[in-house]
Amino acid sequence: MTNNRRKSLNYTTYKTAWSSIRDRTLWKYTASSEEVILRLANALEVAVVPQDIEISHKLTTKSGKAIIAKFIGHKVKTNLCRARAKLKNINVSDLFTGSSYATSTQSEIFLNENLTSYRRRIVNLANEKRKNGELLSVSSLDGTIFLKTSPEGRPVKISEIKDLEYL
Repeated sequence: MTNNRRKSLNYTTYKTAWSSIRDRTLWKYTASSEEVILRLANALEVAVVPQDIEISHKLTTKSGKAIIAKFIGHKVKTNLCRARAKLKNINVSDLFTGSSYATSTQSEIFLNENLTSYRRRIVNLANEKRKNGELLSVSSLDGTIFLKTSPEGRPVKISEIKDLEYL
């Protein structure tokens, strides 16, 4: 019994250490996914060294192409996720100056956590409410989902789909 519990804790730790960077331009341009992560971290002013990245690779999914990474430490991933609001001001051309392909496109870069399917469904439903004007913003950090209903209000933590009904 103890052995099974230990395995599930290890799996949870493993899953929470993943993040993904979604942008077709970055996926096509670079040969090294690690290079993309390091340049993005530098642009976000987060200290990341190659030893912080356990594994990274390019991935093709139903929703497009991404670069996923597993970090050695939880703090590195958390620091990147906290700084991702700065991505609104960063383009691919900022990361790869001198690339003709990067300067010809103005695509956005997204940094997402790897959420469970249930939490991802909550985020998708909350994003629908945001698009309808019922919510101001939706975000997640360490698997916890936060919603903001007004500019001056504080983010509200939700954990279940029914929590969306009471906002």
